[in-house]
Amino acid sequence: MIIEYYIAKDDAEAACVEPGMGGPERQGFDTLSAKSIDPCVALGTLESILTGRSFDEILADPRQCGSLDDSEEMGVVEASAVTVTDTLRDALASANVPRLQDVAKVWADTDELSGVVTPEVLGDFLKMFSDFAHGAVEKGERLYCWWTL
Repeated sequence: MIIEYYIAKDDAEAACVEPGMGGPERQGFDTLSAKSIDPCVALGTLESILTGRSFDEILADPRQCGSLDDSEEMGVVEASAVTVTDTLRDALASANVPRLQDVAKVWADTDELSGVVTPEVLGDFLKMFSDFAHGAVEKGERLYCWWTL
């Protein structure tokens, strides 16, 4: 599975990333690749750890893994683009390195990531994700995720 997080000004622009076009990077968006970090469960868990919001509260957020297209409804799951919550974007953008390292340790021990990735690798990823989110905040833009099999 290929997973890329990307920055766009709004949902309409983000939805322009279409299957068969090579993903958001090939279409000119700023991207961050993320193996094993799915936008629904793994990011929901990350947001809960980082912000203290309950997982149920995060799931109730309409921007939590909200689909930008009808591909799932039509039964086509070649690729998909989804939203990332602004709460997570803002928390990542404002977190300092020691906080990110602490979060990485807890996150690496969760059901979805335990044995898949080390806290050190997650810490490095979170630092890049934090910088990426900070860039989105500075531009007044949002985060999205595109994935394909």
